[in-house]
Amino acid sequence: MPSEPDKPVKPRILRPRYDQAAKIISKFGGEARFAKIVGVHRVTAYRWKSPAPWGTDGLIPHRQIARIKAVARVYGVLLTDADWAPNHIDYSGIPDGAYLPDPFPTLTFGL
Repeated sequence: MPSEPDKPVKPRILRPRYDQAAKIISKFGGEARFAKIVGVHRVTAYRWKSPAPWGTDGLIPHRQIARIKAVARVYGVLLTDADWAPNHIDYSGIPDGAYLPDPFPTLTFGL
């Protein structure tokens, strides 16, 4: 039986992740309570904290922000500007073969 040639390893692209959804959801007391108060499914709130392609990389969709702010006022949940500002989450334990895109690529014009 002939051995199969080694297949090239496709590099994983790690996208930036943010903590905006985690900060907002924690102010409401967790995904289940947040979902019940805001009127979204619990899984939807969980996916906002998940990485793409299954989630939103930790960002709350723009179309939901006005509703969340209104509900927070009614329920007395204090949301500050710092809660809405997304911060990058650092990668820890980057797997071998992972490819992190260069945020500032060097452009060359055939010089």
